[in-house]
Amino acid sequence: MNPLDFFSAAPDSLLKSVLLGLFAAGLAWQLNKFLGRLPGAAPARLAPLVEEAAKTVPAVLFVADIFFTHFVFGLAEGAWELVSGRRNGFYAGLGAVVTHSVFGFITVFVLQACGSLIPALAAACLSHALWNHLVFLIIFRLPKIK
Repeated sequence: MNPLDFFSAAPDSLLKSVLLGLFAAGLAWQLNKFLGRLPGAAPARLAPLVEEAAKTVPAVLFVADIFFTHFVFGLAEGAWELVSGRRNGFYAGLGAVVTHSVFGFITVFVLQACGSLIPALAAACLSHALWNHLVFLIIFRLPKIK
């Protein structure tokens, strides 16, 4: 199977991916709210695991398109960023769509290369954690605008 053949799934699988992507966004939102109550850096360190598992595991269990589930999750997060009224909402929303699609690509690529879900989830989690780390570095080093 070609690792770049993401949309080989049947149309009903794509509909499942839309529903599961929206479900994953809601689930991750609730779990991240819970994580936000934890002390220190635990929320930032656990959020990538929570989000990648929320997107990938249901897609695998319900035989949906993993990449498209990640993409829909990114659209949902992007829409929230856009309507949140934050100063950089448009760019954060666009970034959410792009990065979650990239995490989906990584998940599918590693899954097809290794044939196992654990390395695929690990690769996506590590990529997501690295992305979050870079974003935090940039945010905290930028001068504050008053």
